[in-house]
Amino acid sequence: MKQLIRLSCQVAIGCFLLVLTTGCNNIVKQKNIICLIDFSETPEYESRMEHLRGVVNNSIISKIGYNTKLTVLPIDKASVSSSKEILYGLTLDQFDYIPEMTAAADEEKIATENLKKATDSLKTLFNQNFSDALKYRKDNKLDKGTDIIGALEQTKRYLSNDGENLVIILSDMMNWTDNLKMEQDNFSSTSIETALKKSAPISLGNTKVFVYTGSTSYISGEHYKTVQEFWTKIL
Repeated sequence: MKQLIRLSCQVAIGCFLLVLTTGCNNIVKQKNIICLIDFSETPEYESRMEHLRGVVNNSIISKIGYNTKLTVLPIDKASVSSSKEILYGLTLDQFDYIPEMTAAADEEKIATENLKKATDSLKTLFNQNFSDALKYRKDNKLDKGTDIIGALEQTKRYLSNDGENLVIILSDMMNWTDNLKMEQDNFSSTSIETALKKSAPISLGNTKVFVYTGSTSYISGEHYKTVQEFWTKIL
């Protein structure tokens, strides 16, 4: 079962691709995308991580348009202390991809080709950093916990006051820290209010938040409703 947790607006997983590519033919305010990837241990970990790598490559980087900043950050045991960017890059305005003296009839084609070169470069950098991040977290046992709240706090450093902010969380959203353990044996509907008192609301300002969980077949549907209720209240 693959799920999207709806937090700030109604949208399906395919729709945020449209959000990323809207307005590509004009100079617009910069789009600011912050993607959080959960590196925490789960069943079928290796295949899950490769799936999430593909989501970033094919459903985010490949789809971004002009004038977009993209930051990819980790979720793990040490989201606050080990939050080095996995990717930090940007694309330019459409007209910046058109060399001087380009024939008017060729401008759109040339801009599109140069945008693709830019996104291909971002993919190359992301894939190398992603592989390094996987190894680092495994070697240092940072995949033995899940500080989603800490990662969201780190997100605030990258929010833009100018333009559009979009936060995409690739995670099953099962927080696992000393203060908040969300596995089925540790968290129930009666735990939500207690957990909310321990965790201050996370204010991301004028930001759209989307969550793509990937497969959650290892979590019961009933428990997942409880998890979803918590995150809907705190964000």
